[in-house]
Amino acid sequence: MGCSQSQPTNKVADAKDNKKSNSLEEKLVGGENQKYTLGRILGTGAFSEVRNAVAASSGEESAIKCIGKAKMDKDDTEALLREVAILKAVYHPHIVNIVDFFEDNHHYFMVTEKMEGGELFDRIVERASYNECHARDLVKLLTHTIHHLHSKTIVHRDLKPENLLLQNHEDDAHIKIADFGLAMFHRKGVDDPMMQPCGSPGYVAPEIVADPPVGYDNAVDVWSIGVITYILLCGYPPFQADDQDELFDQIRQGDYGFDPEDWQDVSDEGKDFIEKILVVDPKKRATAFELQTHPWMSAEVGNQNISPAIARLKQFTARARWKQAINTTRSVVRMNLAMKSSRRGKELVAAGEKVSTASAAEKVES
Repeated sequence: MGCSQSQPTNKVADAKDNKKSNSLEEKLVGGENQKYTLGRILGTGAFSEVRNAVAASSGEESAIKCIGKAKMDKDDTEALLREVAILKAVYHPHIVNIVDFFEDNHHYFMVTEKMEGGELFDRIVERASYNECHARDLVKLLTHTIHHLHSKTIVHRDLKPENLLLQNHEDDAHIKIADFGLAMFHRKGVDDPMMQPCGSPGYVAPEIVADPPVGYDNAVDVWSIGVITYILLCGYPPFQADDQDELFDQIRQGDYGFDPEDWQDVSDEGKDFIEKILVVDPKKRATAFELQTHPWMSAEVGNQNISPAIARLKQFTARARWKQAINTTRSVVRMNLAMKSSRRGKELVAAGEKVSTASAAEKVES
């Protein structure tokens, strides 16, 4: 089966589609230059298909993303090539790394590590026991990885639970950051601030949704770490609202708190860690490098089971799944549409700045 997502309406179109499919199969499976043997479909995107693949040379399994060129415009292609360049520039044990990238006349092929363990939060809610030490160790890995990215002048821009994956079902600690479709090369203090509004609403930093716009840098990734840490420790996010405008207002004001009943078993160091991150002014926000030496990273935190947090996390995860099911576009697209009605959005539209949603539409669980 080919990767084209077009629907042929006549025999001519059907023949063209079959030709493309054969081109894909021949390049990947047949002939003397065989690279990969294609397996089952792992997922589909707007103009892509992800399939299990086995390397002909080594027999190693990977995930191969087959991206049809026909539906891609210039911005889509630039976004894809930027993502590939970023992944090639960084190799880390806690990143879903790129294995190979090539193309033919009809497709781009991105080969990455295969992630079979599912999302981090799904695994946590299956635990029989869960404590602050477990949460802290996960945050420690995340913080170290983001510092590594920032040291390579890479800003992820879409950190959230759905992008924290596990490589297999046996190892609960080996998390990897996925989905670099919105990532950018950016040198803090050297390059002009980024202005493109992007990310996922509950995890974006205040400066991304500032109205009027102020621009932003890699500090937005640190803010997302703070939101994820908050959820890991109590089971729900610090900023919650059914109305997106209200949600953004909470974020802009840094309006959150620690409910005594839900946070009674969390250490002062854990709460202070979050307070050093969820700071509205990015200049006063801790960096990923500074967070690695925060007292919480080495504190003797409690080992008591915080099962209520797991129960709340299970509810939060189920609600997030339900929201995903009723929305046909990525949250980054919804956020962009909401921003268009704001003062900032009008200024961006007037300036002709386009928010690329190609990579957002390409999110595939693998």
